[in-house]
Amino acid sequence: MSKSDGKDAIAGKWKIAGVAQPVDLAVSGSSVTSVQKPFGNEPLMAEIEESEEKFGLHVTLGGFPMKAWLKKEGKDTVLAFSNGGRWSKL
Repeated sequence: MSKSDGKDAIAGKWKIAGVAQPVDLAVSGSSVTSVQKPFGNEPLMAEIEESEEKFGLHVTLGGFPMKAWLKKEGKDTVLAFSNGGRWSKL
């Protein structure tokens, strides 16, 4: 997904497999954070990779660093993490 499309798509509600409640992501400039704190009582914290054409994130999730990318799979928007995790946009 392009960086401009990704910036539009990342904010909103996301479903995480095995987690009952969705997580809300918010964007401020190049920063992305979760409103809720279900990851060891910490929010998702991420920075948009501004030097690339494709939308990517440098993420800290529950204290662990990783990368993530937005993808379109059919009509679904998926946030794919480098650790194999996948979130689906609601």
